[in-house]
Amino acid sequence: MHLNYVDYTKKRRQSKAWSHSKVKTINIFEDWGLNKEFFGNNIHKRKYRRIHLKKNILFITTFILFLLSFLGACNNNQENNFQMFENTNEESKKTLSRSPKELSDLEENIDEIIKSLGGPMPYPDFNNEFKNQNEKNNPEKEGEMETDKENEKEETKQNQSEDGWNKILLQVNDLHIRWNGYIPKAIEAQAESKFIQDFRDNLNDLSEMVIINDHKGSLMVSNALYAKLSDFFDLYENEKLTETKKIRFLLRNIIIKAQFNEWNDLNEDLANLDTTWSLLRTKLDDEKHKEKKDVKNSLSYTLDEFREIIPRQNITLTKMKGSVILSDLEQIETS
Repeated sequence: MHLNYVDYTKKRRQSKAWSHSKVKTINIFEDWGLNKEFFGNNIHKRKYRRIHLKKNILFITTFILFLLSFLGACNNNQENNFQMFENTNEESKKTLSRSPKELSDLEENIDEIIKSLGGPMPYPDFNNEFKNQNEKNNPEKEGEMETDKENEKEETKQNQSEDGWNKILLQVNDLHIRWNGYIPKAIEAQAESKFIQDFRDNLNDLSEMVIINDHKGSLMVSNALYAKLSDFFDLYENEKLTETKKIRFLLRNIIIKAQFNEWNDLNEDLANLDTTWSLLRTKLDDEKHKEKKDVKNSLSYTLDEFREIIPRQNITLTKMKGSVILSDLEQIETS
């Protein structure tokens, strides 16, 4: 079949236009760096990425679930451990709520030593001692009264007798034994090592004073030893009024100094006595101590009288007022 010139020209133009369009399209893709292999590889990569992403999501989800389960188990264990700690702490508080008998025995032992040394005593003991002393003195000249200084000398001679010192030495030995029995309790109550060391040093000082029959030194050190007890009583929950023991120490210290005519050295002790009494009075004003109201008022009044008689420098009067205060302190502790 023969084509005329017009048909041939038209067909050639169509063929040339298609060829040009194809070349142009291929050139554009080539310019962009895109070809069949590119599209094939890209599709494969995208498919691989989707699969890999699914695996990552599954792994992350599994890890999160595991982590939540682990944290939940840890939280339960922590709560159980905390509950166990609270129970143990409560049991410990119950154990340490009341001071042990060993500590009370120490206090009683020191009180007995001070009494044997002729130190300040509560009202009933003071009356008995005062009565016995008057019977022993039995003055030949009626109406003649001994001076305070003569009474002091008589008391000193009586306490420095050989039998008296042997008795005191045995009491100090008992104190050593009781102290050794209390040390484990003090450690259990988490007492500071300084408290234990200070008490031990004072106990050794007292032993030396008694061995050489130093009356004044024995009284002062035994009372200082008593003051150390308040550090241990403070460790226990039920001991809320340990200021009574501090007041007892300060009062004894004043009377002992006065007994040895050291009236000019009482100002510091009197100031500390006022401060400690203020602390105790504040506690006694609490509603839970309302049953102690009467004895609190009595103690307050007697302390005022005690301060007023100090300038008189009369040892017998000072001991009398002091014995009433000591009795009031005992009532506060036992009521």
